[in-house]
Amino acid sequence: MLDKKLIDKIVEKQGDLLYTTLAEECTELAQACCKINRNKFLKKDIKDNLNNFFEEICDVQINLQAIKQQVLKETGMSSTEYEQYIKTWEYIKKDKLQNIFIGTSIEELYNKLSKAGYIDKDTLEPIACMYCGSKELEDRDFYKEECYVVEYSKYCKRCGKKLGTWSYGNWESF
Repeated sequence: MLDKKLIDKIVEKQGDLLYTTLAEECTELAQACCKINRNKFLKKDIKDNLNNFFEEICDVQINLQAIKQQVLKETGMSSTEYEQYIKTWEYIKKDKLQNIFIGTSIEELYNKLSKAGYIDKDTLEPIACMYCGSKELEDRDFYKEECYVVEYSKYCKRCGKKLGTWSYGNWESF
């Protein structure tokens, strides 16, 4: 990848535009993927599309390096904190992908979430955010029948993610 001096120069020149640039590069990567998929569907050779595909992957990676520097600059976050956020999200995504593609029973998943301190083991009610770790949660989206609450959702106050829904006496955590 690029050296720090070049990344710093990109950040200096682009600043807030980096977010827009990354969005544009991701769109171009998606378009390159669509071209490959279309050629596969039409049973055409995809070799002509690979140069564009690899160029867009490289553009996205370069932008991610620059965005990291911009985030550190804007937030005062240390590189170690930034890497910890990335590792946390990699863990969460890996766990979700394993559950989807390898298969984990719902009981095993709830057991993992309970042991990690994210949900109550008996009720399955969310007690901490599995995305950012915050224990500051709030109840929202109340649904009533007649005068009784029959459904509501629990959200993280820090990151805003929906963590679960209580419906007719039972929790479904995400």
